[in-house]
Amino acid sequence: MSYRGGETASVSRDVVVQDWLIVAIGDSYGSGEGSPDIPISLDLLNETRAALEDLQDALRELEDHLKELTALREVRDQAKQAWDAAKAAASNALQRLRSAQISFDNVFNKVERCRSAARRWRDRCLKFPPSTSCPGATSDLITCLVDCGVSSERTLLTRGFNAVMNLLDGLVADARDLLDVAREAYDVAQALANTREDAYNAAAAAFSAGVTAVDLARAVADDSRGLYHDLESQLRATWQDTRCHRSANSSQARAALQIEDSDPRTSVTFVHIACSGAQIDKGLVGSYRGVEPVAGETLDPQIDQVRDLIGDREIDALLISIGGNDVNFGEMIKTCVKQEDCHLSRRLDNTAQAAVAAACAGMFSDECVQALTSNVSSESARELFESGMSDLSDGYDSLEEMIGNRSARPPRSARLRDRIPERLAASPERCARSTRESRPETSRASPAASGRGSAGA
Repeated sequence: MSYRGGETASVSRDVVVQDWLIVAIGDSYGSGEGSPDIPISLDLLNETRAALEDLQDALRELEDHLKELTALREVRDQAKQAWDAAKAAASNALQRLRSAQISFDNVFNKVERCRSAARRWRDRCLKFPPSTSCPGATSDLITCLVDCGVSSERTLLTRGFNAVMNLLDGLVADARDLLDVAREAYDVAQALANTREDAYNAAAAAFSAGVTAVDLARAVADDSRGLYHDLESQLRATWQDTRCHRSANSSQARAALQIEDSDPRTSVTFVHIACSGAQIDKGLVGSYRGVEPVAGETLDPQIDQVRDLIGDREIDALLISIGGNDVNFGEMIKTCVKQEDCHLSRRLDNTAQAAVAAACAGMFSDECVQALTSNVSSESARELFESGMSDLSDGYDSLEEMIGNRSARPPRSARLRDRIPERLAASPERCARSTRESRPETSRASPAASGRGSAGA
C-alpha cells in the first residue's frame, strides 16, 4: 500500500480454504436412477415408436399375406387333385375308346366276311337250279353268322338274302354306336381334364404371385425390423457409470452442488459411489456386479471403494440411501402389478396376466412382460416385505460397524440414526404412508453421517 508521501506498508494474512468432503453411497435412490446425465431424446423416442408401429403394420401385413398364401396353397392343391382325377378319368375313357375301336373293327371285319359269304350263298343257292356248290356256300355262311354271334342262323336263311344283309348291317350299326358312345365319353373326359388343367394353372399362378407377395412383405418387415432395432439400440440413457446407473443429476449430487454454490469461500469434494440395485450385503459391505453387469467384472464393496479413494481424510458428510432392495422392493412391485390384493394372494391367474399386459402396453412390451414375470417369488408382497424387514435392523447394525471399521478416519458421527420407524416395522400395510412421513428425517444431508432412505432396484 502506498501513501502520498511515498511511504509504503504491507499486511499479510493467512487464508484458510474450507473444502467439504461429501461421500454418497447406497442404492438407486442415491445413484440417480431415473435421472440420467443425458436422457433419451424425445425425438428419438418418437422416431422409434413410429418405427415400431411401422414394424407392427408390416408384420400384420406379412401375417395377412401368409394366411392368404395358405389359402392359395390349399386351392392349388385341391385344383391339382381335381386335375389328376380328371386326367385319370380321361385316361380310362381313352382305354375304353380304344377297346371300343378294337371291338368295332372286329365286328366290322367279321360282318364283311359274312357279307361276302352271303353273296356267294345268294349266287349259288337262290338261283334255279341251285349250284352244286350250294351246300358248301350255305355251310360257310352259317359258320360266319355263328362267328358273328347270330343265333337261329338256319331260320334266318329261310327269310332270304335281304334279311341276312339287314342283320349284318345292324351288327355294324350297334358296334358303331358303342364306339360313338366311347368316343363321346372320352371327349367329355378330356375336355374336363383340360378345364381342370386350366384351373390348376390359374391356381398355381395365383400361389406363385402369393409367394412373391409374401417375399416382398417379409422384405419390408425385415427392413422395418432392422430400422426399429437400430433405433431401439440407441434408446440408451447416458450415465456417469452405466453399471450403476449413476448420474450427476441424483439428489445427493445436486445437494452437494448446492452446498458448494451456496458459499463462494468453500468448495466441495463429492465422492459418488451409490449404485442402483445395491443392498447392504451386496453392494455396500459386499461385492456387487451392478445393475448392468460387465462380463467377468465385479464391483468392490462401496465402503472399500470410499476407503481407497479418500485414504485417511475426514468425511464431513456421509449420505447413505439403502434398505429398499433389502426389503425386496423390486419383487414387491412385480407382485403388486400382477395382483390387486398382492399383500394376501399368491395366485397367478388370468386377471394377473391381463394386469401384466395392461402395464406393459406400448413399446418394449416383450421386455416388460419378461421383467415382470421372470424369476418372480411365490411369496405375497406382505411376506416379501416382512422377511426383508426382519433382517434390516441387523443389516443397519452391520453397516454401522463396517463404516467405523473400514474407514481410515470415520465420519464425525457414524451412527445410523432413526433407522426404522416403529410404526413401519409394526404395520406393513402402512408402508407407503410411513415411508412418506419418514422421508424428511432420512434425506437430510448434515455434517454427520445421516439417513438410511429406501430405494428401488
